Amino acid sequence: MLTFSIRRLLPLVLLAGLASCDNLQQDIDVVIPDGPAQLVVECYLEPNQRAQLTVSETAPYLSSPIPVVPEDVTVVIAGPNRQRETLLYDPGFNFVTGKVYTHRGRNRLLIQPGDVFTLEAKDKKGRVVTGTAKMPTPCHSIRLSSTSTTGRLSCGRPLCWLVSATRWKRSTSTASRFTATVFPKTRR
Repeated sequence: MLTFSIRRLLPLVLLAGLASCDNLQQDIDVVIPDGPAQLVVECYLEPNQRAQLTVSETAPYLSSPIPVVPEDVTVVIAGPNRQRETLLYDPGFNFVTGKVYTHRGRNRLLIQPGDVFTLEAKDKKGRVVTGTAKMPTPCHSIRLSSTSTTGRLSCGRPLCWLVSATRWKRSTSTASRFTATVFPKTRR
């Protein structure tokens, strides 16, 4: 009497199914639309620092990974109290931030919490990029509590420094919950 077990039959069925496939590859033609290159602006504003930003252009998806840096872009940053500056095309590398920039300001920015800055970048082809940034309000204190001895709180650099300097208390609870209470600094 011939008996078949499912354990012996299943690999044979799978092998037969795989062998019956002639070609598992299917070629698909994808049409990627070509559009005009657009300006891309990356800017960081920090108190008492010169403005530094990078202007580049978008590129087709399958093009060379070498970035296109337009040199004919005029960039203006305006802030409160009639702060207005046209940034110079002066490519360089910021060793503190590890970022490359194409434009930089001559003057240090006078920034207060709640200040609003606007940016306008335009080139000779008529392309324009505008943006607005509101400076965040700093906190004067932070209260952290945890029911676990491990974990990280994702935040900005100054806050992370404060969090990393905080010692977490050992808890008998098995829950992993972190809470942070941030108290905004009031303007005087």
